[in-house]
Amino acid sequence: AMQLFKVEHLQYDDSSVKDKFVTVSSTTSTQFVARPSQINVVNAVRASESQTFVLQAPPGWGKTLVSMLLALDVINCGGNVPVLVNTSDLLQQTAVTMRDEGIHANVSTYQSAHRMDTLAKGDLLICDEAHHLECEGKWAMDVRRIAGNGCKVLKMSGRYSLCTHIDYDVTCDTAIAEGAVTDYKVV
Repeated sequence: AMQLFKVEHLQYDDSSVKDKFVTVSSTTSTQFVARPSQINVVNAVRASESQTFVLQAPPGWGKTLVSMLLALDVINCGGNVPVLVNTSDLLQQTAVTMRDEGIHANVSTYQSAHRMDTLAKGDLLICDEAHHLECEGKWAMDVRRIAGNGCKVLKMSGRYSLCTHIDYDVTCDTAIAEGAVTDYKVV
């Protein structure tokens, strides 16, 4: 099972990442253990008729797990799942996590995807740290151009000031109650 309670952030500089586009693939058979609020989000995304679904949840809650469960749905039906992230270190972390969990996905940074015309069109486009797509209260990057028509877009963010309608908002209280994050008091 995937470890959800410890997050390791690796630091990379641009010279240590040869390509800003990484394809991960593996045949590992993994069973994921999701908390009730994560299952609720997965079901909400599946049921949504909207082409764009915006998820807001606290850091450490498990947005990555939700995205992997949804990616597996699409991949198991023969679909394609591009994943966009904002930094090179998150690109590496996401690529390794997905590969280790047996998920084949094309992972790219927002900057690289914006310049590329060759990113494989997808059936589900996952945008991690989606608040980096904002500029002055509007979405600054047209991910629909990257995603292609008919592709569902999942925008995920831990930031609580997104400029758009939030389809699902996981509160800190929910994350604490489920043990995903720890409440703390500054003394």
